[in-house]
Amino acid sequence: MPTLDELEKRYPALFVNRPYVAVGPAWIDLLARLCADLTAAGTPPPRLLEVKQKYTDLQICFAGGTEKHEELIRRYEREADTICPFCGDLPCRENDCGYCRMTTQ
Repeated sequence: MPTLDELEKRYPALFVNRPYVAVGPAWIDLLARLCADLTAAGTPPPRLLEVKQKYTDLQICFAGGTEKHEELIRRYEREADTICPFCGDLPCRENDCGYCRMTTQ
């Protein structure tokens, strides 16, 4: 799993001005796949402004890009709904990561 610093170095056009990123460790891999897809979707790529967990949802704020970029971002936000941000289980229901027990009771 890549680190946030590695993603910033690999995709500098997406991480202009070091955006605020605050997500659980399992969502970093999701963010890495999103960055690869955004870059492959053509230019100009969007600039990530904020990537965070709001309640139990992934929220990605961005500027620029194309309609295709926006569709990709929204698809990954929906995909995050099925992945625990901490343990990465699909679906996150019966494990001991603590976060999962808290959000499913």
